[in-house]
Amino acid sequence: MNSNMPDDDTLDRQFRRFLDLRAEELALAAAPASAVAALMTREPRESGRRPVIRTALLAAAIALVALAIALVEVGNRPPSPLGARSTPLSVVWSPDGAKLAFFALTIDATASPTTAARELYVVGADGSGLRRLDSRPTRSAFDAFEAGGLAWAPDARHLAYSVAPAARDGSDVAIVGLDGSAPIQVTSSGDARPIAWSPDGDRLLYGRSGDLGNDLYTVAADGRDVRQLTIDHRAQGGTWSPDGSQILYEDDVVGGTQQADSATWVMAWDGSGKARLGPCCSAGWSRDGRYAYLDSGGLGLLAVPADGLGPSRPLVDLDQNSGWLLAPDGVTVAVSGDAGIVVRGSDGSSTSVTSDAYDSLLGWSPDGKYLAFLGNRAVSAGLFSVPATGGPPTLVAANAWVEGNPWRPGSDGVDRLVFVLDGDVVSAAADGSGLIRVVRREIATAGDGGSVTASGDRMVIGPDGPDRDLYSIPLGSSFAFTFENRTDQPWVVSFPAMDLFQGDCHESNGAIISLASYVDPPSPARNDPDTPPDACVIGPHTTMSVDQPFIPNGAIRLLVFPLIAGGAPGVPGHVVTVYFVAPGGS
Repeated sequence: MNSNMPDDDTLDRQFRRFLDLRAEELALAAAPASAVAALMTREPRESGRRPVIRTALLAAAIALVALAIALVEVGNRPPSPLGARSTPLSVVWSPDGAKLAFFALTIDATASPTTAARELYVVGADGSGLRRLDSRPTRSAFDAFEAGGLAWAPDARHLAYSVAPAARDGSDVAIVGLDGSAPIQVTSSGDARPIAWSPDGDRLLYGRSGDLGNDLYTVAADGRDVRQLTIDHRAQGGTWSPDGSQILYEDDVVGGTQQADSATWVMAWDGSGKARLGPCCSAGWSRDGRYAYLDSGGLGLLAVPADGLGPSRPLVDLDQNSGWLLAPDGVTVAVSGDAGIVVRGSDGSSTSVTSDAYDSLLGWSPDGKYLAFLGNRAVSAGLFSVPATGGPPTLVAANAWVEGNPWRPGSDGVDRLVFVLDGDVVSAAADGSGLIRVVRREIATAGDGGSVTASGDRMVIGPDGPDRDLYSIPLGSSFAFTFENRTDQPWVVSFPAMDLFQGDCHESNGAIISLASYVDPPSPARNDPDTPPDACVIGPHTTMSVDQPFIPNGAIRLLVFPLIAGGAPGVPGHVVTVYFVAPGGS
């Protein structure tokens, strides 16, 4: 052994000294590993144990560098990604804007047979703290997608959501706290859906559909104290008054007797004191809870005293528009229809914001300065924002997928939008700046089916499902796509966001397959099985095309799943996204 070779204790002391001297420098400057390697190996190698010891020191130093880099980047570290076979379905801001909750459909291809689950996640608005709160098996992508229903409690401590029974159609209501407690399933009848939390977050309003109609219930946040508010009614919707003492709802049955027309009713939080306020339908409450806003046959909104005392007064002229949203000020209304989006004030003012009849109004920004909508412009189809006072719309995200109001409360002074893009959960400012990919989905390898976008208008369906889960086609005035089934069983392609009719599905020989011929007995939750809306069936070894005169206003989600003859849709199914590329764009 070379006499100049230090002993192990000396090397240990030298290494500890090296760590002491370099730790601060490495943590602050995040020195590249190559520099540390050069430092540790600049002297000639000696025979005996020295190369082994130096190798250990080198590995330790590189590990230290990695740790230092991690410490430097901890504030910007991307969140734990979803698996490559997990697809976000919908996302909702918490009331305080600090968190996001979202559903994802997850495919487990390693199981035998392949299984699917609908999972509920929560994550910080900055992408930190991604947690899975619930995971339940689902029969198909259709069931996972249709279940819907996700509502934050006002105090952001609980979430209410729909859960789909694994063995049948329908949905139930569950509640989960963010304290790590297990989810509580409130119903098990397969006929329930969450509606809204009380303003104090203590009780959840939900509805159940039975043989005699739809009824309303409330339940405490801990799943106890269930109260039925209506009996043998056809009650719809439900909006809590600002102080939580009353509930506004729609109904056309009272005491088992059907009324001549639907009407808007009010009742106390416990179901007592029911009173008919006026015509259908309810739009909301005034800020102070003294008035209920009702639609008078599409002509205008009426402000009706909630106590029934005093005359009603017109609030805003709707002019037969098909949809409206109250602004945060409680009196201004945005309406959408053939003339596009129009903002109407209680003073009779009217401002034309957009002029495209296909614009889909989504919501007001919390500060009331902007409106969000899905639209189609020459630049792209996707999510737009526009000043409520008028002006050119801004493309926030091309081909974004949005459900419900995408705005975040402006707790930090900057109102933001949230949406799903490229399989990621993303947020951005009203002008499209400051884009944050809150949750990233892992990119699948070719062996996993691939997530790489395919340019083209043809999907090939094999035994493992579609050949891709992202497609891009030219933006035009219609939706045209071809589906080739190369398997021995039929597959369903569902278009949940499109008004697709059975006649829009054409096989190569012109024949049309009825969904009812495969589902027997027909599923009650699938609407009329003779003319299934928004779905086409592709027979074994058959090519089918869809040419729908539909102008897309954002990405289109297709649900593709196998169909078992005489039974329910098979597991697991796939969520496929079709993007629209503007001429010369990407």
